[in-house]
Formats: sequence, structure tokens, C-alpha cells
Amino acid sequence: MTHGTTVVRLLMILLLIGVCAFVTQAQSQTSPPHHAHLDVVTVDGGQTPDAIPDSLAYRLYLLSVSTTSNPTDDDRARQNSQLLKLGLPEKDRQQLVAILTDFRYQYDSLVNRYNTAATATQALGQQPDPTVFLQQRDDLVQSTRDALQRLISADSVSRVHTHVQGEKKRMKIYTGGAQ
Repeated sequence: MTHGTTVVRLLMILLLIGVCAFVTQAQSQTSPPHHAHLDVVTVDGGQTPDAIPDSLAYRLYLLSVSTTSNPTDDDRARQNSQLLKLGLPEKDRQQLVAILTDFRYQYDSLVNRYNTAATATQALGQQPDPTVFLQQRDDLVQSTRDALQRLISADSVSRVHTHVQGEKKRMKIYTGGAQ
């Protein structure tokens, strides 16, 4: 490489850095469009765990301990490790695995249906309305909680509930505009 080529490359790099700095400065001086501004509210479960709704906490927990329809050995091992922390009797643990499998299948199906419909709606130049999806998602979480009540012992339900309540301390939620 010649000295001239090195100088040209160095000048190009400096020019690129200058352009990036200019664009960054210009972007920071312009305010975002009015419709893009949302007041973000943070709820820190470590500070106020009671401010995190049970339905949200259960949804996050169910998603974190459930596996997809074709779990790997690692997925099963991770799930087993998480469920062993609950100290459930084997019969209840196995029933919980079945409930989690059903929940995840229904959840993934619900998300896939919504995504397909939303893509079609956007292709027509319209904005999808997530209201029905959000209600169905919340209904699924509630029906899963109801299944826990019906299908595992009261002591095991209490252990799951206590664990989910404890997990709220590790949760942070950010809200602003539509949830």
C-alpha cells in the first residue's frame, strides 16, 4: 500500500466520522414527531411488586417455564430445573408440565393467528387493532390459572402462586400509550 492510498483512506475515514457526527448532532437537535412521543412509565417490581398485575406476572412466568411444541433436551432440562424449585409432588409437577405444554401451544397459535391477520391488514395499508388479541391473550392466561386450580393440589397451587409473586421482584414493566 502506498503512502497516497493510506492518506486517501485516512481522509475518507475522517470524512465519514464527520458526517456521522453531523447527522447525530442534527438528530439530537430535532424533536420527535408529536405522534411518536409517549410518556413512558416504569414499574419496578423490586420497589413495588404489588404494582405488577398478577395476570402479567403469570403470563411472563408461564412463558418463561413453558417450552415450544418441539422442545430440545436442553429446553426440557431448563424447564425441569425451574419446576424443581417449586418443590411440587411428582404427580403435580407432571400435571403442571402438561398444563404448560397446552398453554404454550395455544399461546403460539394465538400469536401466529394475530401476526397473519396483522400482516394482511397492513398489506391493505391499515393499522391492525390488537384489542381482540390482547383480550384473548389475557383470557388464555386466566384459563391456564383456572386449570392449575382444577388439576393440581391446593398446596401446589399455593407454591406456584407464591413463586410467581416472588418473581415480581425481578420484573420491570414499561408502559406508555397502548400496552
